[in-house]
Amino acid sequence: MYRLTVETHWMEEVGNYVSYGVQVREGEEVLCTISDISLDQKRVADFVERCNREELSVLHIQDVIDDEFSCRKEY
Repeated sequence: MYRLTVETHWMEEVGNYVSYGVQVREGEEVLCTISDISLDQKRVADFVERCNREELSVLHIQDVIDDEFSCRKEY
C-alpha cells in the first residue's frame, strides 16, 4: 500500500518548506520511502491513489515517480 508523507525540510536559499512524498508499506513493514517529491499535496495524493488503484509493484516506484514528476509533460 502506498501512503502520502508530509515532511518539513530546510534549505538555506528558502528556509523551511513543506513537501510531500510516498511511503510504500506491506502491512506494518515500511518497504521504502521517497521523500521530497513535490510541494503540491494534491498532485502527490492523486499519484498515491493511482498507485494503489493500479496495484503498482514497489519494484517500479522510482521509475514511475521519475516519469510523473521529473519529465515535462507535453499537452
